[in-house]
Amino acid sequence: MTSGYEGYASKGHSYSVTCQYSTDDSSAKLTWYKDSTELDCENSGCTVTAVTDSKTTTSVLGTTVESSAVYSCKLGTTPADHSHQVTVLVNDIVVSSTLMVGSTYTFTCVGQQPDGVDLPPTISAFINNKEVNEGALSLDGLTLEVEFQATSDTKITCEFLYIQVDQDVFVVADNTNAFNIIGVLEEPSGDMFLLVGTNHDIKCSMRNVDSISIVKVSSGGTETVVSSSSTGGSTTYTLTSNTPVSADYYCRGTKDGNSVQTTRYTYTIAPTNVITGPTDQFTVGESVKFECVVPAGTTVSFKKTDNLSLDLSSQTSENSAANGNNLFTLTISNPIVSDDGEYFCEGNAGRSTGAVLNYVQILSSPQDLFRDEGESATFVCRASGNVGIKWITPSGSQDPDHTFVTESGDTIAELRVTATQGGIFYCVAQDIVSSLSAKLVVMKVDLIVPDSVKSGEEVEITCVVYGDHDGVTISNEGRLLSSETPLDAMSTMASAGGTKYVSKYTSPSSFANGVTGFKCSAYYNNFGDVHNEEGKSYFLGFYIQPSDVLELTGTFDLLAYASSSPKDDMVLTLYNSDNVQLATKNVAGGVNSVSFQLSLNVAKTDVYTYVLQAGGDQINSESFTITSYGAPITGDYEIYYPAA
Repeated sequence: MTSGYEGYASKGHSYSVTCQYSTDDSSAKLTWYKDSTELDCENSGCTVTAVTDSKTTTSVLGTTVESSAVYSCKLGTTPADHSHQVTVLVNDIVVSSTLMVGSTYTFTCVGQQPDGVDLPPTISAFINNKEVNEGALSLDGLTLEVEFQATSDTKITCEFLYIQVDQDVFVVADNTNAFNIIGVLEEPSGDMFLLVGTNHDIKCSMRNVDSISIVKVSSGGTETVVSSSSTGGSTTYTLTSNTPVSADYYCRGTKDGNSVQTTRYTYTIAPTNVITGPTDQFTVGESVKFECVVPAGTTVSFKKTDNLSLDLSSQTSENSAANGNNLFTLTISNPIVSDDGEYFCEGNAGRSTGAVLNYVQILSSPQDLFRDEGESATFVCRASGNVGIKWITPSGSQDPDHTFVTESGDTIAELRVTATQGGIFYCVAQDIVSSLSAKLVVMKVDLIVPDSVKSGEEVEITCVVYGDHDGVTISNEGRLLSSETPLDAMSTMASAGGTKYVSKYTSPSSFANGVTGFKCSAYYNNFGDVHNEEGKSYFLGFYIQPSDVLELTGTFDLLAYASSSPKDDMVLTLYNSDNVQLATKNVAGGVNSVSFQLSLNVAKTDVYTYVLQAGGDQINSESFTITSYGAPITGDYEIYYPAA
């Protein structure tokens, strides 16, 4: 009885143990044990298969390992003296279970150092199947940390490669976890002042949550759910303002038992006789104005909600308004990011509603992308504040496919397109108040080669490249034929008819496989990307050229060879100089020999031509001369035909 050597397995993975035995007792039964306990595979999920060769039987136990164990086999009453130690490698992924869109997180791949394995594992990390840190090792050799930004649902995989040199053991273990990203789509935008007698809708909307609610926090700290949805998505609470009051409100979402909440904002309900209050303003640095109109004889001053002690009197002016009212104007010249926030006017006329100054910034601009025609491309833009973002594309203005508000209150907008046209894509926040752009390079290459070439024939290989590119090479079977750079690389992007490159090529006398391959490679340096387009020409010619003079008469065979044909329904026909068809044969796929009988009964010199056709169209032809004198000789003349 024999068994395998000790091994290692990843927790939760399948594993097999082999036991070989020979016996003359046909009634002897093999029993499998795990840690001295007999295995009942019918009820415990393991499998046993047995194969008998001569007198030797091989039994294989297949199981899913969850913990380290000793597996052994016992034949009849024979002691179980052959055992197999399986050590389970417990690897892990450590990351927050609730991820917010737009936030940055760190996940850790945690391996182990099993007994008997000398080297620490090589660890690789993947996000959505894309390797993010190939073969990296941390300082202790057992952990690897990777920082990432959550922008969409994420699958994280940690792969561990354990190597034991002396036993030549290579064990690959991996752990994969999928994480849903919670995104805040709509939430209260800030503190708000409401006039007595008016109503206001507080709206909350989140992505990837099981439930959502709006929570009220009273001045005493008591929390009350005022609106909720048990199916996630969105919910709305209508705040009535019949009496003066002040309370905080926020949105809360739950996912898989974990909760996330937005910023708390204060809603204040109070009376006022301000006729007209300030309105929201957006800027990237231009001066902005907030205005309040109040009854004649009253005065107001402007205040900033998050800094009530800030003196704005030097920036405030008073003028007359229509109907004898007073107009107070707050002018913020050359605002900067710190001027962001809510402003209101307040005085003996009461308090106005608040207006927000949004200093718009593109925090992360879209990245240039290189795509082959027909591939998908996604542009991502992030702007400060809860602002409206649009995209200006080569075909016009377009709304984002997805828009998210991050935990910090910024806006992320995604645009997904199919690469059919290259050009500039602008991320536009608040109607071109602030904009940055990215270039989409769409590469399409057409390679034009002749259907077939003859021995020694000069042909033209044409490559037409559509889209921005920095250079093109044309090669044959790895041999460079030409390399060119466009005169103006930027102009290639706008060339509707593409940029044409031509290389002349003289074919050799024969090809090893009856076919020659051409490649056009267009590259774009900014991305280090290359688009390759390949084409084939089929060679028709003599593999062994016949002599011009053949001293023979009578009937003899011409033997042609054809490999797998490039097209269906290929036909090979033999003609004489009078264009009389002497014979025709179908050329099937695969390697075939085609034999023609040619009768030469008189002394004569004639030109014979082979014509290869596919679907009724001539692919190629080859001619040769035979002179008959009298005395016969023997010999085979081979013609080589195209491969697919």
